[in-house]
Amino acid sequence: MAKISDRTRGAWVISHSRKLEQVDAQGQFSSIETAGKFGRLLSLLAASDKQDISRAQLITLARANGLNPKLELDALLTKMEERYLIKSSKEGNISVLGITHGTVLERAAEVFDSLSPEDDEKAVIGIAEQVSQAPLRSGEMSEYVSDTYKIKKQRTAELLEQAEDIGFIDAQELDKTTKERLYFNGNIFRITNAEKTLKVLNSLTAEEVRKVKEVEQTVAQRGFSTVEDAQKILGAQLFTKLQAIALFDVNRVANDAEEVLYITRPASFSKYGNPWEEDTLDYAKALVSSLAYGMTRSGAGRGKIIMLQRLLEKLVRGEWLNENSAAGEDYKYLELKRVVETRRGAYAYNMRLLKKEVGVVALEVLTQGTGSSESLLERLPGSSVSTYRGPEENRTELRRKKLVAPSDMKLAAMLESLRTGKLG
Repeated sequence: MAKISDRTRGAWVISHSRKLEQVDAQGQFSSIETAGKFGRLLSLLAASDKQDISRAQLITLARANGLNPKLELDALLTKMEERYLIKSSKEGNISVLGITHGTVLERAAEVFDSLSPEDDEKAVIGIAEQVSQAPLRSGEMSEYVSDTYKIKKQRTAELLEQAEDIGFIDAQELDKTTKERLYFNGNIFRITNAEKTLKVLNSLTAEEVRKVKEVEQTVAQRGFSTVEDAQKILGAQLFTKLQAIALFDVNRVANDAEEVLYITRPASFSKYGNPWEEDTLDYAKALVSSLAYGMTRSGAGRGKIIMLQRLLEKLVRGEWLNENSAAGEDYKYLELKRVVETRRGAYAYNMRLLKKEVGVVALEVLTQGTGSSESLLERLPGSSVSTYRGPEENRTELRRKKLVAPSDMKLAAMLESLRTGKLG
């Protein structure tokens, strides 16, 4: 078994810490919680160039991203300063040197190791990585946990049940009599997408395969599709099952008036590295989804942007955009994630990109398809996109709402084909 890299371990630590916020685990995974929050805060502070951040800005960022500014903020900043990642002033302001997202993940893993994590905590990271490569049956999973982490059989069974309840991994019942389960998670299509997709298609009817390929082609050409359009082709049931196993990424953008769901393809982002290891790709998906909202839902009378490609190239160079009213309203989610920065000008707002690599990825995804047209990309009507929810959160909510029944044989067949490469 290959050793899990520090970057991948750090990514799982951060992901698991987010899952723990949705449940009461009674401090059982405290090392993951602490290291995950460290990584999440460092990710917010990271930028392509040196940054100075005021105390007031730090408190706002903490509150907006689920960190307690009184109990957690200073403790996490102290850990960062001990590792020479930031430098603080007497007033509580900080300076951050240019930090890459790879550095963020490696430092999260480093902090996790420094906290002397329990075997259970190491195990839930290991099993998440294992089932992101291929689904595992109950017996295989139990053997892996027991052998690798020296955890007793009874405790292994309890730990797997906990991991499923919290959302560290997913499971699908294969046999009602034996209670055998097949474990997987939503990162299974982030890498080697084509081969794994082919295995899933093996479990579908010829008509279902035709529909999936039609949606895939549409998303590949435009860079995105609305969920509404995809469901018209696939039907609600098949679409739900494909979302449950993360064949498509579903991104949610919203403002005060409405919320809209967009589909992106994991494969669209995979060429930029391991998509699971890079927060950059999640931010790029948010940016693509926000741009898609502007293209498809906003009225034509407000905030047109001419020549999107040149605009993004200017942002990637780190330059400020000319003043416009949309800059102060349309990028609130990305501003709270420190992907962009805005400042008040003489009559409106200026904006620049702090995480320049996000703009590079977004631009290439939007323009890579054969159906991309400059006439479409030259128009970006403004609209206030104030919130974004990423693919994994949407997929996890779907699973927890039990829209896919535990006994659903179509889903089980897709997973078994994914695992074995054979027809169910």
